[in-house]
Amino acid sequence: MKKLTILILIFFVTVSIFAEEPMGNKQETSGFAVEVGYGNAFAGLGIMGEYFIQSQGLIKGSVFVGLGYFPSIPIGIMETESSGGTVIGARAYVGNKHRLVLELTYGFIGVQAKGLYVNGTQVNYIQEDLIGPSGSVGYQYMNPSGYIFTFTVGSSSADTEYFGELSLLTLNLGAGYKF
Repeated sequence: MKKLTILILIFFVTVSIFAEEPMGNKQETSGFAVEVGYGNAFAGLGIMGEYFIQSQGLIKGSVFVGLGYFPSIPIGIMETESSGGTVIGARAYVGNKHRLVLELTYGFIGVQAKGLYVNGTQVNYIQEDLIGPSGSVGYQYMNPSGYIFTFTVGSSSADTEYFGELSLLTLNLGAGYKF
């Protein structure tokens, strides 16, 4: 948790340094962005680096990498181990300030766990990281000065050893800044 707090602090210090420079309209340029948030694009609770690809007109695109942390989960009388992972993905946008977002990702989705019981008493648990593809649709607001807010909802799929094939509802909620 300390690492995530340090990452978030570095993000906001960086944003405050760059925010003092004169800014053009960042909705229409290529460039690097950083977002913090929760969801499959962030590999849990994490940070995402995104590169926007310049395009004329209303349709734009980006590629990104997310690095995140998933906290421990109470399972009966025990608690699972915390976990983390990475995600790679791409987004297509329609619009400038208010944007429709289409997102495809592959990577860490979350953690699945189940308690193991003998004669009604929990003796252990099984924990498995979920890794697979995801597709989402949602909304992004990008201020001309570079501030970003993103919300998406979609579906993920993971084929696991202990739990079989799983389909999961996924969401992303993030805020960031485009440099």
